Amino acid sequence: MTSLLPIRPIFILIALFFVISCKQEEENFFITGKVNGDYSGLLFLYYQGEGRKDSILVKNGKFKFKGKVEHPTEASISTEGMSSCDKNFFIENVDMVVDITIEEKMIREYELNMVYIDTVLGTKTSKIAYDFQKFKETYKKDSDWNKKLYTKVDEIIRRNPKHRYSANLLDEVSYDSVLSYKQLQKLYSNLNLEHQDSLRIKTLEYNIFPERRVEIGDSLKDFELPDTNEQLLSTKEFRGSLLLIEFWASWCKPCRKSFPKLLSIAKTYKDSNFKVLGVSIDQNKDKWLKAIEDDKLTWPNVIDTGGEFGKTATDFGIFAIPNNFLIDKTGKVISKDIPLEELKKILDSIQ
Repeated sequence: MTSLLPIRPIFILIALFFVISCKQEEENFFITGKVNGDYSGLLFLYYQGEGRKDSILVKNGKFKFKGKVEHPTEASISTEGMSSCDKNFFIENVDMVVDITIEEKMIREYELNMVYIDTVLGTKTSKIAYDFQKFKETYKKDSDWNKKLYTKVDEIIRRNPKHRYSANLLDEVSYDSVLSYKQLQKLYSNLNLEHQDSLRIKTLEYNIFPERRVEIGDSLKDFELPDTNEQLLSTKEFRGSLLLIEFWASWCKPCRKSFPKLLSIAKTYKDSNFKVLGVSIDQNKDKWLKAIEDDKLTWPNVIDTGGEFGKTATDFGIFAIPNNFLIDKTGKVISKDIPLEELKKILDSIQ
């Protein structure tokens, strides 16, 4: 009779390997998606707050991404060239379905591909988000909507204080003017900030603590940063001039695409005591210096290598670039986030 004992360890090893393999597969996310619209190029999956980016070629209107995240992670999808995504969604290590629509759009003076996130299925986050959306559709027109909205958001945050969706949701409702600053600040106090995305918290705090904002009519929050010669340059040195503070970065395509037009404006109005100060949020000085040289920028440029989380960007509430502030001769903010065509009209009216 042949003994079965020698087989058992092999069987156990095989079973163990199978369990480990399945566990490893479970720890990955799989995104299966469909593209609505006539687009057949590359898609990029960007992990917000982590700086990671995956790419995949769309085939027959379909795409697939595979990867791994340590926790539910906010993400967006972009195309080749200039593009923007209408909203972010959350990746979890599960099988997901993400359907999108891509349309060509003109936003300000820029032509880009607009990516709309139509459907997200398969994650815990998508279920919470869907439940909240249905709640809004059901109760938004009620006379006590303020009370119901506060109660619902409070419930979601208390159940998920570490989940980044909670901060996202609070940020979203902060734009609706339904809840008061006091209500928003109370909801904010229930978030576990250690587990939230730093940039999301930055935008949220800017929205719900109005005393931290830079508004039209405010005095400029003066700052001092190193210029291209590593000499400190202060905004105080521009008193007596009409000053455009232009926030940008070498990696920002819309910023650099707008420079020829801004160079033309600076030249046209240079005899009218109009000046430009470029403020970069680059974290790489060499790339910043090369961009200045390549784009032949003529105005003074300074850099805050703290990037989007640096003190300068935080103080001015810079969440997207390009962005700008127009400062009058006394140091008062007279306009902000100005399209360049509008800037010309403002400058003409001031002359």
